[in-house]
This record gives sequence, structure tokens and C-alpha cells, in this order.
Amino acid sequence: MGEYKHTNSRIDLVEHPDDTYLFNKMTREEKQAVFNTAQFFNMQYTGLRPSDLDYQIGLQRHLRPLALFTGHGIDKKEDQFIAIAEGIEMPLYAFTYGVEMIQFYFEDPTKTLDNF
Repeated sequence: MGEYKHTNSRIDLVEHPDDTYLFNKMTREEKQAVFNTAQFFNMQYTGLRPSDLDYQIGLQRHLRPLALFTGHGIDKKEDQFIAIAEGIEMPLYAFTYGVEMIQFYFEDPTKTLDNF
């Protein structure tokens, strides 16, 4: 993940918002604005991939990825990094970017519509 440090990236939600604790009740327009047009500033040089959880059974039982960094032309799942995760059995949330910083800008959320 080092080559993506100090860069803006898109983050794609991998779960439907209603199936998560963190994004439950997120409206379609809010999802469009945040996950289809926003850019998040990455400050991390290391991170977990979804495929890493396949080998870390202890983490897999307790942590579920919600969103992945998918900017910079990263298409293959093994090259994507977990950006947001939540606990499966407890209210635990993990963000791999500096949440205290201004993270994103909003554009027209109707540019890239989802069907949900």
C-alpha cells in the first residue's frame, strides 16, 4: 500500500448499506455522493487485503470489510486494501485513513447511479 500513501483514492462499498451497522439507514443519494464520486486521502503505508482475512481466522471471525480502496486502476481483489471494516459481534469500527482530516468532496451524486 506504500505506493498509494498520500494519494486520493475512491472507496467502494462492498456491502449494501442496510446490511451494515455503520451505514444502516444511509440514503441512496448519500451513498452516491460518498462512494461513487468522493475521493478519500490515504495516509497509510500498510494495510489488510480482503484475501489476508482468508489466512487470519482470528480476524475473519471478528472483522468484516465494508469498503475497499479501489482507486489508481486497482481491479483485482487481491490488490485492493480494506478501507473500512466493522466488528461482526461487537460495535467495533476500523478506518484505514485519517478520519480527523477532510476526506472527500461532494460532486453531483446523480452522475453514477446505483440500483438499490
